[in-house]
Amino acid sequence: MSPSSELRLGDQVFSSGRAKYLDMSPLQSGSGARIWVGVQAFAQSGLEATPCVFLAALDTGAGMCVIGAELAKELGLSLFGRKATLSTAYGPVSGRHARLQLQMMAEEGDSLLAEATFLVAEEGGWPPQLVILGYEGLLQRIRLAIDPGDGRNHIYFGSLP
Repeated sequence: MSPSSELRLGDQVFSSGRAKYLDMSPLQSGSGARIWVGVQAFAQSGLEATPCVFLAALDTGAGMCVIGAELAKELGLSLFGRKATLSTAYGPVSGRHARLQLQMMAEEGDSLLAEATFLVAEEGGWPPQLVILGYEGLLQRIRLAIDPGDGRNHIYFGSLP
């Protein structure tokens, strides 16, 4: 039986999309078990938006979303707010904030577009290709379910009611 993209919570639709996730990073050796999901963002270059697809680590224990300065620059992100420092598994990271429209890409059902707030790590202060999707800034704004059942590695996502 093929899994559906729709999960229900009582009579409410909980999720509208489903995708597979990776549980080990193809980008970093020795990074330990994490949940890696495919996301799409749109780089702003003048008036045109160019899609940029990358893997991001879903981390419900992360205080906030974090992105490296190089990728943030490639995406044309505008920084705002004061410099902040966050304690992470990689050590303290400092930077300013930026907002980004992210799309969690569905293999079945509907992809989910959500605005995320990121701490943009200063140059050299963060692994360049590492993107963390943390609770504050994104995960608190969406519905999410993880099903590792029998190695299927499915993630379900949807909008909050």
